[in-house]
Amino acid sequence: MSSRRLGTGVEPLVHEICPTAAELELRKRYLEFDAEDERRLRQLHDLVAGSAEPVIEAFYRHLLSFPETSAFFSGPDEVEHVKRAQVRYFQRLTRGPHDLSYAEDRLRIGAVHERVGLEVKYYLGSYCRYLRELLRPLATAPLDSDDRQATFDSLLKVVFLDIGLAIDAYVLRRERELQAAISELETFNYSVSHDLRAPLRAIIGFSEALLEDSGEELDEEARAHLRFIAQGGRRMSQLVEALLTLSRISRAEMIAQPVSISETAAAVAEPLMTANHRSVELRIQPGIWTTGDARLVSVLLQNLLGNAFKFTSRHQTALIEVGLQQREGEPVVYVRDDGAGFDMANADRLFGVFQRLHPESEFEGTGTGLATAMRIVRRHGGRIWAEGALDRGATLYFTLPDLRVDE
Repeated sequence: MSSRRLGTGVEPLVHEICPTAAELELRKRYLEFDAEDERRLRQLHDLVAGSAEPVIEAFYRHLLSFPETSAFFSGPDEVEHVKRAQVRYFQRLTRGPHDLSYAEDRLRIGAVHERVGLEVKYYLGSYCRYLRELLRPLATAPLDSDDRQATFDSLLKVVFLDIGLAIDAYVLRRERELQAAISELETFNYSVSHDLRAPLRAIIGFSEALLEDSGEELDEEARAHLRFIAQGGRRMSQLVEALLTLSRISRAEMIAQPVSISETAAAVAEPLMTANHRSVELRIQPGIWTTGDARLVSVLLQNLLGNAFKFTSRHQTALIEVGLQQREGEPVVYVRDDGAGFDMANADRLFGVFQRLHPESEFEGTGTGLATAMRIVRRHGGRIWAEGALDRGATLYFTLPDLRVDE
């Protein structure tokens, strides 16, 4: 495809991601890029007026030495056309002004690069070559050492501003692709789970009806088969409901607000303690707070504390703790028990859907609790992991935004 046609169709993307004037000024302030930088760059532009073409020539000799990058060009004519366009662009990079028109041009080039597959790692070399080649005339320019250093600092600022704009097109496209993939997966998960409910109800219902109405006419083996079918259908129904719950967790709208992890844990643990007929010591550190969705944080603790009670159920006494500690300078919440534990060699399986490290005959469940917990923690931008040992208990750790202890 001719390079003259590569820019067609990118305008909607450019208009979508182009910053406003206020946003562009904010980016400049982050870089401490001001009017003095603009002035020094214009002065540099005058000093190196004849350097743009040698810079581009040197860069393309380097670029075309790699088969994977030279493959982006159909022939010498296209290379020459792109060179001329890049000469004009690099001249503008020092000449300025660095306004919305400049930002649109930068985003337009980035969108074209993204469209043809010229990834960021390939064209970062142009910036390195650009800086290297400009340093030569800058080193001999009639400037004192302070002005020379200040000009170099201004050059670095505009290069970082330029790189930031260049990758915006890549970031937006990748975000869209990721969101589309997640949405398709969640829709498939929900649709399959929802569509399975009716046939499962039919399997369970007719099996039980047949057993009830005609059970006396069947031998014991046939009745056992029917009971097995009904039991399998109920198990499948539980798994479907678990998938639907996981899908709802992934799709639920989040409302960020201060949430007391300590109070939420106590509320979640109360019915678990009431239904428990063992001696369980529950220790919840007071005053643990986070910022997150209150409902999802509650579901997170329901899964973690539910597991703690479940996996200590074979012990006559149990200790379950919820607290906050610092690990490598980061506040981390933990839920600890002294129950069945697990082999750390299998730790990577813990958070998978339908993954079980203990037989269902020992501990019932669908195998989606920790997968749900991970989904919730990740939706909050946090991490979750586990440590444990067989018959020595387990500790689940997680991070959430703004974790703190308010006494």
